[in-house]
Amino acid sequence: MRESVSLAMNPSALALLFFVRVINNIRAMFSLPTHIWPRILHGCFGGALLFSLSLAWAQPTPAGTVIRNQAIGFVGGVPVASSNPVETVVQAVCVPSVTPNGTPDVPAYVVRGFPGQRVYLAYQLANLGNASFTLALGWQRDTAPWTPSNVAFYHDLNENGQLDPGEPGLTQATLGPGQSLQILVEVGIPLGASGVLHLSPTATCPDGSQDADNYSRLVVRKPYQVMLLKEVSPSRARPGDRLTYTITLINTGEEEALIRLEDTPDPGLVYLPGTASSAEPTVQDGRLVWENLRLDPGQRLVVRYQMRIGSGGGDLLENVAQATGIEGAQFRVLARASALVRLEPGVFIPPHNLVGRVFLDVDRDGRYTPGVDVPLPGARVVLGNGLQATTDAEGRYGFRNMVGGWWALLLELASAPFKPRPHPGAQGEGYHHRVWVEGLTQSDFPLEPPEGLVQALRETTLTFGPLTVRKKLLPLPQGVRVVLELKSLEALPELTLTDPLPQGGERVFRFERFEGQETLIYDLPGPAFLTDPQVRWRYP
Repeated sequence: MRESVSLAMNPSALALLFFVRVINNIRAMFSLPTHIWPRILHGCFGGALLFSLSLAWAQPTPAGTVIRNQAIGFVGGVPVASSNPVETVVQAVCVPSVTPNGTPDVPAYVVRGFPGQRVYLAYQLANLGNASFTLALGWQRDTAPWTPSNVAFYHDLNENGQLDPGEPGLTQATLGPGQSLQILVEVGIPLGASGVLHLSPTATCPDGSQDADNYSRLVVRKPYQVMLLKEVSPSRARPGDRLTYTITLINTGEEEALIRLEDTPDPGLVYLPGTASSAEPTVQDGRLVWENLRLDPGQRLVVRYQMRIGSGGGDLLENVAQATGIEGAQFRVLARASALVRLEPGVFIPPHNLVGRVFLDVDRDGRYTPGVDVPLPGARVVLGNGLQATTDAEGRYGFRNMVGGWWALLLELASAPFKPRPHPGAQGEGYHHRVWVEGLTQSDFPLEPPEGLVQALRETTLTFGPLTVRKKLLPLPQGVRVVLELKSLEALPELTLTDPLPQGGERVFRFERFEGQETLIYDLPGPAFLTDPQVRWRYP
């Protein structure tokens, strides 16, 4: 006789079933008169009749296992009858398991992410059944204000809880009894999502058995927002005056913000080191830069510093401050603000000044272009009366207290051994200028870059619809400068520019609303090849 039982029964229930079946079948198995059975049954419980049952158990018992049982009846110590053997065949039972378990009230994980981001949940998938089964992977969610843009499963080969290159995707997994593997659940948060989602990965057997109570909580973070205010005092001044600038940063978002603050002064302004009230900035290519400023939600940060009005500026001196959010390797422009200072007329005492700049004219337009042309420090400039000036780190020089009229100006060749570019006041080879000085006068010396620098200049242009992106690579004494020039004919909401890095990775710049034109600059160490940037934006 063969009988099949379900492995879902616990051992005590199965043993009781076997006992009852044995008792019920003894009357058919033993050739005894009917009137004797009450005595046998009485002896069974009174000790006169003994049954020898062979029950073997394993957790779980492999499918196909045959359990054999046979009963022998004794009366007064003498065997009077024996049953035929009973064989029980264990059926295959699929028991899927996904851990850790969780409910919407008590989730396995609580993960926070931004719209457009992908988050990962680490789970273990196991087969607690007694045979090999192919478990189908899926997911379910509670009622929530948003739906994932994608849900995918991956085999976490090194079990580090992170998605690494080469780790394969899964839709199902075949596991032997007792086997398990680590999986990662990738959940995409769509743009515009907000609120809380409870999501549970599921494992389903071929017969429909399922483990689905493995909920995790996904909370959408609002991208942090920063308000930027900039003030200057006084707003009207004269050359040589000190100006006090105040920049106020306010985190109006719900998350901690990590900020890079940049201030681009007018060329006629000179920063006074040691005057910053919070942290001292670094000077990079004429810009004042504060790195890694942390602002908690609602926090206000005030930065004050001073600059002196020098030469080389116009009637209006403008400083532009920019706050850039740092998210890992990505950068997003959060806010900009500017402050204007008006120079009062007739304040030049003495009334005649000569200023200028010595630089390598990389873009060959005869004018100094910040971030593109290379200033030449240490160059010696000599007036016709013998007065001399040496250019500063930005390639600037200046002469004060001059008499108005024509002046001869000489750039010393030994201090600037580069061929001069064409200039309206150039005389002879171009190292001499004849300049009419009246009021504040400017005379620059644009020079030919060295041949190696010219060969290293590379650029590419991307045009799509109303947007044009021009990218240049400019060599530096150490490394390369990347210049991105953006120009749009119309306002573009949610503009994202992604610039791939030659050694892997990318720089990402985001604009909530882009219009007009903008120049983005960053430096890379060592040599680099030219890569093509990518842009995207949203149309209403």
